[in-house]
Amino acid sequence: MESKIFIIAHKECELPEIEGYVPLAVGSVGKEFPDNYLRDDKGDNISGKNDSYCELTGLYWLWKNCSKDYIGLVHYRRYFVKIKKTVKFMGRYLFFSKKHKYSILDIDGFEDLLDGFDIIVKESNERKIDNGTLFSKLLGDEIWQALCARISQEENKYRASFDSLCKKYKHINCNMFYGRKEIIDEYSKWVFPILESIDDMHVKKHKERYHKRELGYVAELLFGVWIEAECLSYRCVPVANTGDSYAMDGVLNFPQLIRFLIIKPLNHLLGWHLR
Repeated sequence: MESKIFIIAHKECELPEIEGYVPLAVGSVGKEFPDNYLRDDKGDNISGKNDSYCELTGLYWLWKNCSKDYIGLVHYRRYFVKIKKTVKFMGRYLFFSKKHKYSILDIDGFEDLLDGFDIIVKESNERKIDNGTLFSKLLGDEIWQALCARISQEENKYRASFDSLCKKYKHINCNMFYGRKEIIDEYSKWVFPILESIDDMHVKKHKERYHKRELGYVAELLFGVWIEAECLSYRCVPVANTGDSYAMDGVLNFPQLIRFLIIKPLNHLLGWHLR
């Protein structure tokens, strides 16, 4: 069994020195990258559409050009991690120190966490608005309506999953994962025709492609739709943003705790406009 974790990067970046991690340059057409970076403009690719497909040009490249048994997709600043010394408070990890709060998962760590599940994913925090409201605002009415119309043409199980997920208050996000390549291939076969149809609709209407990450956002919602429709078991694993010593979904550090418990309630009560 051969496993690789592909680090999606649109520029040269600092890489973790962990065996099994490989940088994959996305939107690489016409750009220079170090020789140790794989490129998404080689072989069968959609590298030129990276402006709207985002990390999905890397996913497409993996679907068409990679033959590993297990694959993972992470971002150059976002990694699946193992949480160290911490406590949980109100459903979030609480840290009082920046030191030693997590370690980036290695291949063995992924394999241990995957045991008993079909796929490892990242999940958003729970929000006050449901996914349907969030994504309709995020994408704009035209793209949202095009997505809903396209999903209405899918099998019943996908339509039901889409309707169910739109009513929930969190979703699988960032298009990050680790699992069997054959599972990712099946997802890719389903999602890319949907994205392409929405993209083509926009081109016919406006004579230009989307260029503001729209299709990457669409796929964030559709990943969860597909997983639920296919009845896959998934495990949500914490993700850290290595560009920010504190940034992690489901995390509160001490300054954030003070803000959460004291400043925000005062702001709401007194009508202050604190950021």
